[in-house]
Amino acid sequence: TIEVEVMIRKYSGIDRQLEMFLLGDVHGSTYLIEEFATPGGSIFGHAAVTDAIAVGAINASDDDVIEVFSSQGPSEIYFPTHETRQKPDIAAIDGVSVTGAGGFSNPFFGTSAAAPHVAGLAALLMEFSPNTTSVEIREALKNSAIDLGVHGFDYFAGYGRADVLAAAELLNDAPESVINEPASNATIETGESVTFSGTCTDANNTQGMSFSWNFGGGSGSGIATSSGEDPGVVVFGSTGTFTVTFTCTDGFGIADASPATRTITVVEPAQTDEEENISPSDDNNGTNTISENTTESSPASGGCSLRP
Repeated sequence: TIEVEVMIRKYSGIDRQLEMFLLGDVHGSTYLIEEFATPGGSIFGHAAVTDAIAVGAINASDDDVIEVFSSQGPSEIYFPTHETRQKPDIAAIDGVSVTGAGGFSNPFFGTSAAAPHVAGLAALLMEFSPNTTSVEIREALKNSAIDLGVHGFDYFAGYGRADVLAAAELLNDAPESVINEPASNATIETGESVTFSGTCTDANNTQGMSFSWNFGGGSGSGIATSSGEDPGVVVFGSTGTFTVTFTCTDGFGIADASPATRTITVVEPAQTDEEENISPSDDNNGTNTISENTTESSPASGGCSLRP
């Protein structure tokens, strides 16, 4: 055990604030600061840069408590002008199992483990939403973090423990529903069918897409809804005008706010020519009869004549 005392004496000049940072392995309690220990304001260097994400560490065995060695905010900048920055931004898990490559201990502790954790989450979000900017990803991570300690931002865990699934929900775009068949609205007769098929497009490639077809059942079509992407042949047995709706919903439960539609108009079958040419006539008895014509071949002329 070595006891070290540090004394700083002002020789001349105006009073200035002096900050001294003690770096080392405090997780194993290899040293103890007996006087003037000030965890607050211990974030400096690149972690204090405004556009950087400063990450605090949370032990995997207790994910609600910040590590005792995790640097705390705020971060004070004195040059070129004095300002106080809100740091850390977020917190993530350490004490995780690693391969040990590169000489890292297993389990791996420290903000050196927590910071790569968040970098990996950011990479996943970039893959999930490739058109999202780095600023939007940083804000999504902060705004979706699980709050720890006092409500809102604090100088221990920033905005809280990183939650990549919640961040993805913030960046998620609703899917787009497209009806492939029929290509346009259609008019059919009762008893006829229409073939339906659709496609869901999702910029985020969300897994677990679900589908819903409504064939105007609420308008009297009597056709049940379908949960298939391509319901196929559907027979319409009732007359009327029916709005068919196709809605896609992604794995986060976000549905297309403007689902695809087709209008199917169903009419009674048209009368045939035979039905139109048959007309009733009144005979002497007041009954309706249908007159018939017969055709007979004439042997003398070899032609045909009509005989009533």
